[in-house]
Amino acid sequence: MTCTAEQAARPPLTRRDLAEIQAQIPEWQLLDGRLVRRFETSDFIASLALVNDIARIANEQGHFPDIRITEYRYVDIIWYTYRSGGLTRNDVIMAARVSAMTRERDLETSP
Repeated sequence: MTCTAEQAARPPLTRRDLAEIQAQIPEWQLLDGRLVRRFETSDFIASLALVNDIARIANEQGHFPDIRITEYRYVDIIWYTYRSGGLTRNDVIMAARVSAMTRERDLETSP
């Protein structure tokens, strides 16, 4: 699946939609209407590498997350479509893509 501008312009997903979708991306938490996942890396360089890998995927799809690095090794990825004022299918697509990429690299979600 790929992100589309049409999806970004649609109304946000409903709670029912999100409940159904959550099973597809169980690694992601729904917090304050956003999809959130924290990764723990070995060091700051590894955190930056993860951010760059996610940035490449986001740039290819034209849909971008909020990203935060804390304590040099924790990388928080947050999906939300500001244009729609909530979560859209684009956010779910991107969460799934990031999950696939991190699974391939054996990166774990941090508590």
